Order: sequence, then C-alpha cells, then structure tokens
Amino acid sequence: MKRIRIKIHQQQGIAAIEFALIFTALILFLYGISTFGMVLYTQHMLTRAAEDGARVVVQFNNVTEGQVRATVLESMSAPWKDSPGLQVTSPMNTNPVIVTITYPYSANALLPRLPFTANWMIPDTLRAHATVTKPSL
Repeated sequence: MKRIRIKIHQQQGIAAIEFALIFTALILFLYGISTFGMVLYTQHMLTRAAEDGARVVVQFNNVTEGQVRATVLESMSAPWKDSPGLQVTSPMNTNPVIVTITYPYSANALLPRLPFTANWMIPDTLRAHATVTKPSL
C-alpha cells in the first residue's frame, strides 16, 4: 500500500506537463488553420474583384482604367481596399484586356506571423488576374 502512495505522489505534475504540451500544439494548429484561411479568403476576394473589373469592360463601351479600378475597389471589402500598396492595372489599349490586382499580403496581413514562421507557406504578395476580350463595335 505504501508503494502505491509513493508512486502516485511522484507523478502529480505529469498531467500538467502533458496538458501544456497538448494545449500548445492545439493552439498552433488552430492558428495555422486561421492563417491559411485568411490567405485563401484574401486570394478568393481578389480574384472576384478582378473578375468584376473585367466584367465592366464587356458591359460598357469606352470604359477607362479609372472606372475599372473604381469597380474593383467597390467589389473589395473594407480592410483590403484601403490597404497601402494595393495595385490595380488594366491597360485599355490592348485586346484582350487583363485586369491585374497585386496585394502586398505580408505588409497587410490580418493575423500576425509567428516569429519562427517568417517565410513559411505564407506568400508576401498575392496576385489575381482576369482576362476579357473587348467587344467589337
């Protein structure tokens, strides 16, 4: 009986150590899922905005690059369209017209990077393209 009490007494801190290790791994796993989800959502939103900008070229005649940019920014959500470094290009003198959006994700990330994952699986820049042929008049 005395041996059992000694054994239990010696292992009281093991559960706390196991909990700390599992909890840390769980938090890192959930943070990774959240970070990847934000990158994926941002890329999807940029692609949709580029498609909306290309759609304007087809719908209206004599559209300017400024009008395409305004449509792209209107299609984007608030934290992204106000971010510094966002570039929208759509040269209207070419056929087909390629609407390109370049977003500096590393400078405007919604979730901060962990110190030991500096360039690990998170792109610095996200790009979206949409191509459309101008209608002939």
